[in-house]
Amino acid sequence: MNVLRSAFSFRLIAGVAVIVLASALSRPLAGWFLKDTAWAHLIALASAGVMGELLFRSVLNYFQSREVFHRYVLVEAVLQVGRFVTVGALVLGNVLTATTAVTVYVSVSYGVFLVSLTMLPGRIFRAAFREARRELVDVFHYSKWMVLALSVAALYERLDVFFLGMFHGPAAVGVYSAAFAIAILPDLGVTVVMTVIHPRVVDLYMKGEIRGFQSFYFRWAVPTGLAAGAVALTVGGYVIRLAFTDVFAGAIPVFRVLVTGTLFWFLISPLPMSLLALVVPKRILMVTSTQLLLMVAGGLVLIPAFGPMGAAALLASARLVIGIWLYWLAQKTIEENRKPVELAGISDPDPRIPPGAGSPAPDSPIGGETCGQETEHEH
Repeated sequence: MNVLRSAFSFRLIAGVAVIVLASALSRPLAGWFLKDTAWAHLIALASAGVMGELLFRSVLNYFQSREVFHRYVLVEAVLQVGRFVTVGALVLGNVLTATTAVTVYVSVSYGVFLVSLTMLPGRIFRAAFREARRELVDVFHYSKWMVLALSVAALYERLDVFFLGMFHGPAAVGVYSAAFAIAILPDLGVTVVMTVIHPRVVDLYMKGEIRGFQSFYFRWAVPTGLAAGAVALTVGGYVIRLAFTDVFAGAIPVFRVLVTGTLFWFLISPLPMSLLALVVPKRILMVTSTQLLLMVAGGLVLIPAFGPMGAAALLASARLVIGIWLYWLAQKTIEENRKPVELAGISDPDPRIPPGAGSPAPDSPIGGETCGQETEHEH
């Protein structure tokens, strides 16, 4: 509970800093990003939205860390439905503008956060600012690596589309985007898996049970991934033709390359990403920095020469290389913990038996402060 309070305090401090800086720099930022200083108020509204998201995600982090997933899903659903309904009301009322859209989008975050407070124990936020300085410092030292990693990830997030548009124009981007929209669906599975396993990872790691859990995951993920791959490769072409018409038939081979990389990512990445993000977040920064270099170098070579297929090959190969590296780093991290675990008289469980994984330690660093999921890794 103390770590969750400190993490909440850290989010509040970060949110206030964003609002102050963005409001002070709203005019130059509007001129730079929106090409018109008259839109400075949108920058200020967006910064308020950042605070709303931070508060809302704090609630989700509490439910995730306590494995209360029915409330996690409920609150997330209320947020998305609320945004859909309010924006729809603006459309029906013929009052949809950039300002009104951003205003209701931000307001819904605050509204859902306030309502969701009724589901939480009052002490979790009431004592937020009375926590010891050491705990806040610990949260900061952990979070700094994830903030940097997410910032680097944001740089390469859609470099494939950027390079494709730069070298081949909007038609090529359209073909690639049609394939990408369908091929990326397995990433939803990655997000779901990470949300569920995240609260247990540190506890499993400290008990030396992580290998058993990994074996358990592979036993159901591999056949699921292979079956999904067979279905995707068989019917993916029909889905693209149905969703985007025959005009985008050229997206079908691109889809097949993309979905192969996406399914491999689903198989290999969830547990290593959660483990590294929670135990050695510095290594996540190392991974995202390497992926940025791969995307830049590969994009400048493959995309000019091969267009959408080159972009698909780039993303799929990057996921293959980074996924294998993540797995290796996770194994290295487990080995680094193996000796002290063995000295404590704890051995790995039978890998054929799904570990019980108990409930997470009350003060273990498992508040969801990682990439992914907002991924926020997010991301």
